[in-house]
Amino acid sequence: MDGLAGDSRIDNPSGTPVTVAEVLGALQRFQHPYDSGDIPPLVTELDIELFNTFRAELFPARYPIPLVKRADARGELFECVRSHGGGGHAFVSSTVPGATRGEHFHLRKVERFVVLRGRALITLRRLLTHDVVTFVVDGESPVALDMPTMWAHNITNTSDGELVTLFWTSTIFDAAHPDTYPEQVLLDKPAEELALR
Repeated sequence: MDGLAGDSRIDNPSGTPVTVAEVLGALQRFQHPYDSGDIPPLVTELDIELFNTFRAELFPARYPIPLVKRADARGELFECVRSHGGGGHAFVSSTVPGATRGEHFHLRKVERFVVLRGRALITLRRLLTHDVVTFVVDGESPVALDMPTMWAHNITNTSDGELVTLFWTSTIFDAAHPDTYPEQVLLDKPAEELALR
């Protein structure tokens, strides 16, 4: 082969040595907290990768995750995110009627949406496919919806009033490394300039 004589290199891909039993143990540790909607401890990079694989297997049949609303004379309360052994980044947005946020995907980030007030349509599309999943959510019956990695997603306000949504991610936002990639969810819509919202 011309130009390749004498060219060689050695690649040493990074990774984490792990046994099948250790992978099974990690998946079993994720099961119990996640059954109740909690985020299990994600201590290592491998934990995050395995948890995202675990969530991908559960999606979409296991979603949304119902949240328990407690009420008394003072008002109502429900827990949106309980993260064992970790923090993350929580923020609340308001969205005007008919507006859409999102139109992006993540490779590693664990992200949860909880509508607090109003109604919304959350739409997801598996990358490199036309597979689309939609969820109708309402602040009157709060649920948690975790965005799987490698799925473009958005949220659209379908109510007449303001939509208030809590978002939580497993990592604090880093503008230099956002793990947020623009991608239109519905491919049959006319192309438009996508902005991270």
